[in-house]
Amino acid sequence: MTRGFPCEGLRGAPFRASIIVLCAALQFLGFFWPFEEFLLKRLPGRWSPGLPKTLLITFEHAEEGLSPLDLAMALRGLEKLHPRCAVIVGNLRPTEDLPPLLRAMISRITLGNHDGFPIVYGIPPRPSSLFSPISMKHFGRPFSQSGKTVFPAIDGNADAQVHGAGFIPEKQATLGNTLQLLASVADGTTVGSFWWYALLIPETFPLQGGKGWIFLPNHSVVRINPEGFCPTAPSSGIRAMALEDFLLRIEQMERGNISPSLDSLGRNATVFLGDQNHFGPAGAFSSLLSRVSFSRPAPMIQILVTFLLVIASTLVARWGLFLRIAACAALFLMACCFWFHSARHGKLVPFVPVVATLLLIIPGTEKRTIRVSRSFSDE
Repeated sequence: MTRGFPCEGLRGAPFRASIIVLCAALQFLGFFWPFEEFLLKRLPGRWSPGLPKTLLITFEHAEEGLSPLDLAMALRGLEKLHPRCAVIVGNLRPTEDLPPLLRAMISRITLGNHDGFPIVYGIPPRPSSLFSPISMKHFGRPFSQSGKTVFPAIDGNADAQVHGAGFIPEKQATLGNTLQLLASVADGTTVGSFWWYALLIPETFPLQGGKGWIFLPNHSVVRINPEGFCPTAPSSGIRAMALEDFLLRIEQMERGNISPSLDSLGRNATVFLGDQNHFGPAGAFSSLLSRVSFSRPAPMIQILVTFLLVIASTLVARWGLFLRIAACAALFLMACCFWFHSARHGKLVPFVPVVATLLLIIPGTEKRTIRVSRSFSDE
């Protein structure tokens, strides 16, 4: 006698759960950011949160570095635009060696002016250089076997009394779309480059790092290799302006000729001060800043949402075709409304696991029949 027993095929619950969990993990690690950025750029004006703005003010290239007088004039002009921060990409000597005019300008902007803004600049790695240490809680498997994540060593020492002092990477202008964020000093203490401090202003929190990943307090994830470099994508969002043009428009603004385009370009923007050779690194930083500027739900919330999607896919896939389509339509509308609302307020919620769940639910459960032959003596 032959009897049939129904069973689930490739579209069964384990397969659906594996796909949903995989999509959730990939989105948590930032692999779907290009698609998220594509959607953010096409949101209507009233719904768009706006990607971070970046501006490069270009100086004349000089082997000895940027002119201190030109830097002071550029910083004075930026006071009227209220940027997020100013990043001096070109070579700059340590603070004690700065010319008095530039030192006074930096002090006035960062300390004495309530409308001031942070100024980030790097210090060349030298035996006498002092950098701010970075404290990270390590979990998972570190780069080294000693239990600490040790990046390539640079000259200098770490001093807890020094705040926001980053090093100048030696290869910042030659590695394309990668930025060196971290390094180590002789005793193994982790220190950051000026790119690191430009990315994390204000830095008022401890960070956690594991093997190949850095988890930021807003639950964004930064990938980093054992050399301390972070891979980024090229950015087309950065704007460039010659120093002469910038100073001319600032002078016109002081005379009462308001320039809305300049004001909107510089307000809350990350402004780089360098030459044309720094356009590539500044563009790579702009891409990285756009990705980490949006907060994400806490990991436990993302795990809970993934678990609920797995349960929903298991239950709804057994319903009839009409009920499955109705449930998918309702879930899709709710997910879209929630994603648009959260994106408007600067938070990105996972949407790829939801889309994967819908695509796996609509076909339903594939049922197959296993036929088993049994003899009459077994009845």
